[in-house]
Amino acid sequence: MAELRVSVELDQFKCPICLELLTNPVSINCGHSFCKSCIQRKWDGDANTGVYSCPLCRQKFSSRPVFGQNVMLADMVDRMRKMSSNSASRQPAEPDDEQCYACIEKKYKAIKTCLVCLASYCEVHIKLHNELNPGNRHRVINVIGKLEDKICKNHRKLKDAYCCEDQRSVCVDCVSWKHNGHHITSIWEARHKQQEQLNNIQMKVNQRIQETENTLKTLQKAKYDFKKSSQALEKDNEKTCEELISYIRRQQFVIRNMIKEKEQKEIQRSDSIQKQLQMELVVYKNRADELKQLSCTEDHIYFLQRMSQLCAAFEFLALPNITVNASIFEDMKKSVSNMKTQVAQLCKHDIKISITDIQLIQTSAPVIRKDFQRYFQPLTLDPKTVHKNLTLSDNNSKLTWTDGDNNYTFMPERFSYLAQALCMQGLSKCSYWEVEWGGPQVYIAVAYKGVFRQGCGSQLGLGHNEKSWSLCCSPSRSYVCHNYKETDVHVKVFQRIGVYLDYAAGTLSFYNVSDTTMYLIHQIKAKFSEELYPGFWVFDGSYVRLCHFSENVAHWSIVKGIKDKSQVKCTVLSQFYLWHDYQLYH
Repeated sequence: MAELRVSVELDQFKCPICLELLTNPVSINCGHSFCKSCIQRKWDGDANTGVYSCPLCRQKFSSRPVFGQNVMLADMVDRMRKMSSNSASRQPAEPDDEQCYACIEKKYKAIKTCLVCLASYCEVHIKLHNELNPGNRHRVINVIGKLEDKICKNHRKLKDAYCCEDQRSVCVDCVSWKHNGHHITSIWEARHKQQEQLNNIQMKVNQRIQETENTLKTLQKAKYDFKKSSQALEKDNEKTCEELISYIRRQQFVIRNMIKEKEQKEIQRSDSIQKQLQMELVVYKNRADELKQLSCTEDHIYFLQRMSQLCAAFEFLALPNITVNASIFEDMKKSVSNMKTQVAQLCKHDIKISITDIQLIQTSAPVIRKDFQRYFQPLTLDPKTVHKNLTLSDNNSKLTWTDGDNNYTFMPERFSYLAQALCMQGLSKCSYWEVEWGGPQVYIAVAYKGVFRQGCGSQLGLGHNEKSWSLCCSPSRSYVCHNYKETDVHVKVFQRIGVYLDYAAGTLSFYNVSDTTMYLIHQIKAKFSEELYPGFWVFDGSYVRLCHFSENVAHWSIVKGIKDKSQVKCTVLSQFYLWHDYQLYH
């Protein structure tokens, strides 16, 4: 295929006199071009000498030349002027960007790719390309990835075939339709099949979007209803408490009046008794004085007469026995105390119920990290299963790879071939635990108690047999594995992984853990028939540690230096997850 590339510089369209972009360009006899106004001013000055010359090549003319307008040059200058005005919006190409094919000295970022010319263009040159190829005869697409990756290096054409096993584009002239047992199909047939799968996924995604939006609306309505109910309850509580306070104050008033009434009656009675006793005291004192005077009289006849009268007049009544009744208010005091106790117990009981028994949203499965806390399962590594190249520490909660042989005692339960270990606890209900890891590669797994432990072979690896399921954590690639089948998860994992087992539902879920949020990595669906034991496979230079739920969470990614999200591969709807600089992109 013939290729044509025409490149021009902006300086080539500048006037040699004013050094600006040509305005109304004209050409003279020697072939050079100038602005019409510039060359006219120059030759108006030469009219005094009668010698006219070209300002650029100094060719002399005997008479003032007649110049004509350069139509083609004027059109090119007009285009260059427009291109110059548009070039301000162009972005210089970074090392990872697709560069413009037509830019000469300074490369700008390409925004469009022509699949006929096999070239990419920036904003300015794509307009020129479209003008040179009118009618949309060329297929132009947005820049996605590198154009060189889409071109066969041997035949310099677009790769027009697809390898189903390797899942990559290939050149049909380079490989046969059956190459090493791989099925090669046309790029269009592969696109058609993938398009059908894409349509199904899009339908499911749109359905999920609709369901999520409905759930959000339900949640929003629930929040509104809950807020409305809580406000009504708050008003009712204030009203009830005010009524209760009013009732207590009325009771206080009644009891106070009863006390005052009782007090007044008793005081009045005591005042009457006091008055009576005071009167009797006056009488007895008067009689005492009279008796004293009578005892001193010398008139015996008067003494006898008066004495007989006094003896008949004196009659001593019994004095009242005065005692203070200290328990006069005890019954009323007990009643007040009982009322206080009953009110206090009632208030405590009601408040306890209102605080502990109310939940706004109840979900069928855990959603946020606080939900998982209900199923948190404390785990301990079983020393009898630890491989000789693993060191057990931190109260049997941490496994670290060591180059030397730990010389553990031989036991049938111990893994003899691969650096693996299991926990002591078998799980057969909803359980959740968290694992911190570091290093080149580890496997976080669950397995039946009868998983292979002795002998040699790849089937001994956790996840590489029918009795175990695992998540491989690595900076370069992460995948889930069961019975030799590996499935990429296309998610960059955190240093802290949460594992949730719903035994009854037959699901095993792996999560990236942040402070309060759980990001799903992958969910495995299976039919479990025995208790599952958490386990680990630790590679050279790596470690794993079982975490306590109360520990602080470091939620940054273990993958560093990723600048371009396109570096993360994904085959489903071009979706990917990328954590970089403590941020989550979706």
